[in-house]
Formats: sequence, structure tokens, C-alpha cells
Amino acid sequence: MSAAPLPVQLDALRAGGVVAFWVLADSTLAEELWRRALPIAEGLREPDVTDWIERMLAGVVWERGDLEAALPLREQGLATARASGDRLREADALHCLAR
Repeated sequence: MSAAPLPVQLDALRAGGVVAFWVLADSTLAEELWRRALPIAEGLREPDVTDWIERMLAGVVWERGDLEAALPLREQGLATARASGDRLREADALHCLAR
């Protein structure tokens, strides 16, 4: 049997990470799934999805209490949001950074 197409794998890994993080409260599993999803999103040239995954990974770091490591990830997220011109994304990045 062949593997699922990459877009399907990407969606499954993203969804699995959401369930792991917000339903199961398993940040380790969420991080593992999102880290597997990241190179797929990059390979498919999905910048919005790549940005979303990076924001989720920053959230995992923050959730673990490693604020020193989370700060540069959040700052990069803000820079990416500003570069996109998406004001809602920028507002969300500012909110995450402020927390």
C-alpha cells in the first residue's frame, strides 16, 4: 500500500497535533507531530501553513515554561506576520508575544 499524498499527510499531522495539544494536553506528542509536518509544509511551499506550524511549536515551548527560548520564536512570528501584511495575523502574534 502506498503512503497518503503529502497534502493529506500534512493535514493529518496538523490535526493530530491539535488534538494532542488541546485535547490530550500532550505537548510532547504535539511537538513531534508538528515537527514532522513542518518539512512537508515547506516542501509543498505552503508559507501560511509553515507559519502556523512554527507558531504552534512556539506555543509548545512557551507552554513548557521556557520563556527564554519562546521569546525569539514569538519575535520571529511577529516579523513574519508583519511581512505578510495580514493585520489579523500581526495582532495574534502581538497577543502571543505579550503573554
